[in-house]
Amino acid sequence: MPGAPVRRASYALDDEGAWIAQARHLAAAFLSRVRAEDGLPVSTRAVEVTQLVVSELVTNARKYAPGPVGLDLRLADDAVEVIVHDG
Repeated sequence: MPGAPVRRASYALDDEGAWIAQARHLAAAFLSRVRAEDGLPVSTRAVEVTQLVVSELVTNARKYAPGPVGLDLRLADDAVEVIVHDG
């Protein structure tokens, strides 16, 4: 619904380990939390597409840029915004 509060989360992905799996898990957890705590209808398809976008962006950040990777997720109105930033 327009004008609804913005829900957001920011994460720093660990320097070692399974970055892509970690990012996908964080995205799914964020959307599950929004569904459970705020009662918003988040479809399975929305979770899957968000995880795919997160995977691709984190993969590119790890492949082409050095340093840490950050993941910002934002839900406003009927859209999920995914921002991945690198060093």
